Amino acid sequence: MLKEPSKREIISDTNKNIFHIWSDMKRVGDQVATMKFSCSKQEFERLKKLKTTDPVTRLYRNLYINKMSFGGLGLNVKAAKFCKGKLGQYIKSNASKIKDRLKHVLIKNQDWKKIVTKFDGSGTMHYIDPPYESAAADWLYKPMKAKELIKTLKRIKGKFLLSFEDTTSTRRTFQNAGFRVERIKTSYSIQPLKSVNKSELIVMNY
Repeated sequence: MLKEPSKREIISDTNKNIFHIWSDMKRVGDQVATMKFSCSKQEFERLKKLKTTDPVTRLYRNLYINKMSFGGLGLNVKAAKFCKGKLGQYIKSNASKIKDRLKHVLIKNQDWKKIVTKFDGSGTMHYIDPPYESAAADWLYKPMKAKELIKTLKRIKGKFLLSFEDTTSTRRTFQNAGFRVERIKTSYSIQPLKSVNKSELIVMNY
């Protein structure tokens, strides 16, 4: 959210909880400033079972589960020793700014191909972050293979930047398609006491 606003901006995620975090932040994000986030397994389990359409309650639920679970997956609650500092302090302190920044952003809950097809143009910049094939089971997403992405990527009239897992086959697939491919170092930490250093691919058509 640090970038300057563009003439038109769209955020889309197929995960309903992530979609609602964005859309509810846009509607009632200033309310986050008064929310209390504490390390509580009981509260975590209560919120996991909660079904609500109230945007403030739903935003609290989704933010709490996201902050209190490893990788934001909502599967396993963090132990108290992993709750470093003040939970949710950044988003609480910047709630009004985030809400204001999202004022003119279109929030969608659609497949990436539909978004690219509808909003693509010569002046469009796409950032695409599909679920990696090897991590799909951990992240509860349907896996995507590099070859499945190529057809849509080749049709893009604007620019795109795509992040994807780094394997010999994926690297070769994107390079053979004529795209610029760079490797970057990163780390994953979605389980207690486990952090893995890995490399990722940044794929571009510019």
